[in-house]
Amino acid sequence: MAPHNLWLQCPSKGEIGQYLRCILLYGHHFEVLGVADRSESRVVLEIPGGVRHELTLEAREDGLVAGFSGEQPGVHTLLAEYDLGLHSQLKDGSYLRGKLSSDDVAQIVHFKHFAKALVTIGDQGHQSGSYGMPLEIIPLRLDGDEVELLIQANGRPLGGSQVFGYCKSRSVSRFARTNADGICHLGVFPGEWMFIARLESEGDKGIDALMMGTTLTLIVE
Repeated sequence: MAPHNLWLQCPSKGEIGQYLRCILLYGHHFEVLGVADRSESRVVLEIPGGVRHELTLEAREDGLVAGFSGEQPGVHTLLAEYDLGLHSQLKDGSYLRGKLSSDDVAQIVHFKHFAKALVTIGDQGHQSGSYGMPLEIIPLRLDGDEVELLIQANGRPLGGSQVFGYCKSRSVSRFARTNADGICHLGVFPGEWMFIARLESEGDKGIDALMMGTTLTLIVE
C-alpha cells in the first residue's frame, strides 16, 4: 500500500465566517484504502497575505479531519504532508514496512506524500502560486475544457514529469508529460479532479531511493 496517494477533500468555496471541514485521505484514485498516521501527518492553512496556521487533525474512520473558518476573502490554500517512513520493496514488487534484511528485498525506499487544495472565500479569488513544497502541482490556468499545470520540486520546474488526472464522478483518467519548463496541459470536464505527480530520487545513506508523490484536488465547474 506504500505507493498510494494522499489527497485533501474539502469544499472549493465558502463564505466569510463559515466553518469548513476538510479530510486528509489516503488510498488510490479517490478510493480510501487506509488512514494516514496522525503523528506523521501535517496540514497547514495559508490565508491571503501569506500567514500560515497549522490545523489540528482528528482521526476518524475514513481519514484525518481538520477545519477552519475563512475570516477574509480570497484564496485559502491547504498544504498537507505525510511521511510514511521506510519500506522494503521486495523483488516481486510488493512493499513491507520497515528496513528488512533479506534476499527477497530489492531496495529500501523512503516514502513521502504531499497534497494541496484551494478554497475560495467570498467572491474574490485567483490562482495560487508556488509554496516551495518538495513536490508540488500548481494550477496556472483553468479555461473551459483544459487545465494548465506547473510541476515543481523544491520550487524549481520539473521537466519530463508524468502527470495523471482522475475524475471522481466519471472514473475517467488523463495523462500528460511536462515540458522543459515543468508545464503540461490536460483536458477536463465538470467534476472533482485529482492530479498526481511523482518523483524518485537517490535516498540518504543506507536508503536506496526517496519516492515522493503529490496531489492537487480541484473542482471543475
